[in-house]
Amino acid sequence: NSTFPGAIMQGILSALHKNDRNTALCEIHRILAPLGYIHIAEFEFISNDPLIQKRYRKDKLVTKELGTLSIKNDVGQELYRTHNFKENELVNLLVRNKFNIISLSKCTFLSYHGNRKPGILIIAQKI
Repeated sequence: NSTFPGAIMQGILSALHKNDRNTALCEIHRILAPLGYIHIAEFEFISNDPLIQKRYRKDKLVTKELGTLSIKNDVGQELYRTHNFKENELVNLLVRNKFNIISLSKCTFLSYHGNRKPGILIIAQKI
């Protein structure tokens, strides 16, 4: 409890089921020292691409969450699922779990398949 000065979560929340994201942040909050920091990097929800929007809707039938994609290999087997966060969705998740947003910036990440995708970088502090 209250031990670590900081934590890094790169693509962790997006890999978790929706119901487990609060649990993970609660555990991070528990282990962080008072006023400890968390660095979060996650893929961002893409709202301006009709093909991606179609995929979001199609994958929602399987994943049960808009923005959660089923990533498959070349023969169609599901490798994993990843969630693309809307900015306010990620911010609200952190605030609900007692973190104060220190900085938020946008960047470009590379996906599993080597595609460039928008991302969100957040540094937050334990309240």
